[in-house]
Amino acid sequence: MTNGFYDREVMTKLKDACFSARYLIKIYAASQEVQPEVLSTGLSQNINIQDLQWLIRQFEFQDMSRLPTIDVRSRLALAGAWSRYVPEVNAIYFAEDFVRETPKRELLTTVLREIINAVRQLER
Repeated sequence: MTNGFYDREVMTKLKDACFSARYLIKIYAASQEVQPEVLSTGLSQNINIQDLQWLIRQFEFQDMSRLPTIDVRSRLALAGAWSRYVPEVNAIYFAEDFVRETPKRELLTTVLREIINAVRQLER
């Protein structure tokens, strides 16, 4: 995330969500067993825990190089969408207004859902 054009608060909020997502993946990937009730702590209900467990298993050997980069774009640049995955550059872009208006817990959940979708697309 290097785009300095966007609001500092928005960039910090998204950066925090990305850090939390990577940390969650890394910590649970290193553990022997990932309990669903533990995973759901701190996340909104809008995530499929089985999908999250699948994502974590993809990184059990700590190779996080396949994780997409994440950055902010204007909603106009995303053709009105709140997020967009661009497989050619393995990047997820979030609309600036979406990041600004979304509560932190929901943003973390959304970042994780988008990462799950991106990694699944890379496997095809």
